[in-house]
Amino acid sequence: PDSHRLTDPDFALQNWASQILTPPNGTLCQNQPGDPTPAPCGFGAPEQDARHHIALFGDSHAGMWAAALIQFAEREGIRVHAYLASSCGATDDPLSFATYLTMDRREACNAWRAAATDQILSDPRIAVVVVSANAYSQKVWAGDRWAEDDGTGFAALWTRLRAAGKQVLVIDDVPMLPMKLPDCLARPHPADDPCTRPAQEVPQLTSLARGVALLPADEVHYVAMRDIFCDGDTCHAIIGGIPAYMDSDHISAPMARSLAPWIEPAVMQALSSQP
Repeated sequence: PDSHRLTDPDFALQNWASQILTPPNGTLCQNQPGDPTPAPCGFGAPEQDARHHIALFGDSHAGMWAAALIQFAEREGIRVHAYLASSCGATDDPLSFATYLTMDRREACNAWRAAATDQILSDPRIAVVVVSANAYSQKVWAGDRWAEDDGTGFAALWTRLRAAGKQVLVIDDVPMLPMKLPDCLARPHPADDPCTRPAQEVPQLTSLARGVALLPADEVHYVAMRDIFCDGDTCHAIIGGIPAYMDSDHISAPMARSLAPWIEPAVMQALSSQP
């Protein structure tokens, strides 16, 4: 029960500005909306010492997992190549976007997707591609309205990566909160399990999970997230005594670090699956 009680009120101030990320032997970077040119960077094991190379590919919901990768990348001889773009999930569907990405920036997003994919495909060092996305907000523009994304574009991209001999690790998206967690915690709230969301309000499947379901079993590696954040009737905002989120949909760096024991074995299994 204490897992969902905030252990230190100072943690309530977790937000984008307070995140502590110290990538070893490199930096973490992310394209801003409207920028079509990939600007990858890297961290982890030094280039000259790396035994493995992986890509972290997608939008900021992929980028938030860097905090978990930082926990073990250098130790395991892994160099992480980050291909990240704000509000631009990596998919082959040219009409699939985060619903909040304005129309004038969608062409640049598609250009970034294509160029980043080409760079990853053409880099023979990259053995595993780690992907995630803001999948609860990823939908398909149908000309005058948003339609559900059935995951076809994600599956098509992963199939191309697999055909190039790369393993794909899909980290599913985390449930969204109804409001930014720091704002919720700044208001009067119960000491036990504040700022929750009813589990019935959170879709059972994301567009990422739908993409996985479209492929043959074991075609990609998959890490589910819903059961970590939700149990029974409730999806929690405080997990392990810390704020799990820094806003309404991005997990905090401490939360990501605490999930490294889930992410590390998945990455290592994907690496060991390479011929």
